[in-house]
Amino acid sequence: MKAHDDFSYAFEKILYGITSSVKRDADFANGTALKIFSRKYAEFRQVLSDAGELGDHECDLDTFAHGIDVLQGYFDGTTGGLTERLPV
Repeated sequence: MKAHDDFSYAFEKILYGITSSVKRDADFANGTALKIFSRKYAEFRQVLSDAGELGDHECDLDTFAHGIDVLQGYFDGTTGGLTERLPV
């Protein structure tokens, strides 16, 4: 996923996975699109950390990670609902 449109496509597939009644849409969102976001998130966070720039962005990155975790739980059926990240 190198082009901006690739992320738009993945977001679209996650949206379909949430709103569609077709199981394969949820499976694709969970098995492909969400994993891509998780991997790209981890890479980006590591780059910021390596550059010594993580501090100012850590709270935002934690919020993004929480969103990934909540969506993962939603697709796996292991969450009580879509929840907001509470400040620490």
